Amino acid sequence: MTSKKRSYKKTSKKKKEKNSFVLPSPQDIQTYAEDLGHYPSIDEIIAFFKIGKKYKKDLKKHLKKGNSQERHNTEKLPASLKKEAKIPKILQAIITKKEHDYFVAKPTHRKSASYIFHVRLPEKEHLAINEKILILRKNLIKKNIYKATLLKKIGKPTLHVRKVVGIVQKLGRKTKLIPVDRRLSSSYQILDGIEKATSGALVEASIVRDYGKSGGCVSIDRILCNKDNPKFISYIELYQSDIPNIFSQKALDLADSAKLPSSENREDLRDIPFVTIDQEDAKDFDDAVFAKKTKQGWHIIVAIADVSYYVPAGSILDKEAYERGNSTYFPNFVVPMLPESLSNGMCSLKPNEDRASLAVHMWISTKGILQDYRFSRALIRSHARLTYNLVQQVYNAPETNSKVWELIKPLFQAYKCLQHEKLQRKTLELDIEEPQIIFGAGGVVQEIVSRQRLESHKLIEEMMILANVSAAKALSEKNIPALFRVHEKPLIEKVTLLLNTLSTMGIDTANATKKDPCFFNAILEKTKDTPTRFLVQDMVLRTQAQAVYRPENTGHFGLNLEYYTHFTSPIRRYADLVVHRSLITALQLGPGGWKDVPTLEALSETGEHLSSTERASKSAERSTLNRYMISYLEDKIGAQFHAHISGVHTAGIFIELDDTGAEGFLPKSNLPYDIYRLSEKKPCLQGRKHSFTLGDPIRVKLKEANAYKNGMTFSFMGK
Repeated sequence: MTSKKRSYKKTSKKKKEKNSFVLPSPQDIQTYAEDLGHYPSIDEIIAFFKIGKKYKKDLKKHLKKGNSQERHNTEKLPASLKKEAKIPKILQAIITKKEHDYFVAKPTHRKSASYIFHVRLPEKEHLAINEKILILRKNLIKKNIYKATLLKKIGKPTLHVRKVVGIVQKLGRKTKLIPVDRRLSSSYQILDGIEKATSGALVEASIVRDYGKSGGCVSIDRILCNKDNPKFISYIELYQSDIPNIFSQKALDLADSAKLPSSENREDLRDIPFVTIDQEDAKDFDDAVFAKKTKQGWHIIVAIADVSYYVPAGSILDKEAYERGNSTYFPNFVVPMLPESLSNGMCSLKPNEDRASLAVHMWISTKGILQDYRFSRALIRSHARLTYNLVQQVYNAPETNSKVWELIKPLFQAYKCLQHEKLQRKTLELDIEEPQIIFGAGGVVQEIVSRQRLESHKLIEEMMILANVSAAKALSEKNIPALFRVHEKPLIEKVTLLLNTLSTMGIDTANATKKDPCFFNAILEKTKDTPTRFLVQDMVLRTQAQAVYRPENTGHFGLNLEYYTHFTSPIRRYADLVVHRSLITALQLGPGGWKDVPTLEALSETGEHLSSTERASKSAERSTLNRYMISYLEDKIGAQFHAHISGVHTAGIFIELDDTGAEGFLPKSNLPYDIYRLSEKKPCLQGRKHSFTLGDPIRVKLKEANAYKNGMTFSFMGK
């Protein structure tokens, strides 16, 4: 846009001497404001037009007189024009969309927020959506819509437009966006894109104007999920957490082109009777196991899917797997780290099919001590796809399935040796119950049960731990940069806080002076038969440091191991893929290693990224479980429940239901009348007559439940 020369009637020195000063005309000030980008202040007018400061009062009177005259003139106008006269002639706006031959702009100032401007595009000028501009208001087109002229651009388009995920709902005569994040406003006005979505649809929108808790205006960008989708609640958390869930076509094509490697330069283990043991609904089988008795103990082989062979470092497939960091497991579907043609196909160790693997041979003593290990690139053929429940059933009653028993009998015998070593090692024994959602027709929650922890689970866990230890030792011996799974000792401050809290709950901690796993196990043992056992387990868990990925090996506190890494799940964890590449490079096992071994600095960044994606996925998984539990309770408003206090706050208390583990909030206003304050000595909301302490059992009545907002509120019924 070519700039035009502005002409101003500035005060001359001669006129100043003769008339004291000459006031700038309203047109002069208007022209000055157009270039300035806003209406100037009194001081700006004085400075620009070179008026003496001693005449400031006179200038104010002059401007006030001019405004009074303008108001007097508008009183004679029709009502519609009176309204128009109140809107600034010059104002800032933001481009919201492009029409045929003009742009639609919304004012940035909230006093003019209800108006819309049609801005004609000047020749050889380009405007972009979300770009800030300065406009000159023209004539009224129809109610609240005006023509406008572009004066100048103010700023570049906003690169990071704030997004919101919400549900389109009809409220009375208006259709609004209800955000799924309860920290945001209760609703937003929809300015654009409403034709894309029906009521009840989950959508992603851009916030055009944000008034904080008072609301704002949004423009719908895309429909994420329709309300009749049985996985609707899982999709809420998927998009709310911003977890990547779409692969590029190039990545899909690369995954589809995967072919089985030849047996050349690979150990042929296809005659070994490997088995996979997983959940009933599992589709990605990335580990297979085998055990055989030896003179000194047991020979255990753990074969892991050779993902590094199919995912070259630096490829588009590798980059997109790195971005995800890991697979995310929702109650009714999985967001995989790798495309399904790999995760459920070529990399999955399916029964009776040849598969490429990275195998580790391990020899243990009868006491479960690791004596030797060896890694190899191999071809295997799983002899059976087993489930935890089936294996447990056959273990409990071998005569029910002799064929399966022959396959798993040596595995359990080797496991007993590993279990002996674990007991000697004294690991942290947290037995957290995990809720499992049972779905009925249409994706409706039918039942919530506790996921069983069977001996078959523990068998696989111990063999995977042994394989991870072997991988960590091999990498340490070769002194090659790699990622380790590090779990530091808990901070002394956190341990002290735990002891103080337990003391207020009446749990004896007088002899607790250590902070090793045995110390925590003693606390768990004391409370295992008490009503607060689940809360104490959660508190002990929160006291622990968070396990992370780092290139420095400092051991694993919870498992009480000096060497530990993640090696056994490269289909669903990128960290394991990094470990595979380091092992292949260090042991010279062929293609699939590093072209250039990463530096410690690069691995440190990778570890931080993968630790972050892991936390995001775990948070999304927990939140989704809670949403489904709330959906299960939505039709039980008014029902009473037994619960316990899981947290205290100045605004009320957090509670957890005993039967489902669902979490909610009991506001202070729903407690017995009292003057409540947070206690400084213990986690307690203390009143003059009543007190509510962490861990207290409590009886509550469900008042509100909203799975979309992930929130429940309760009222107090008694202790």
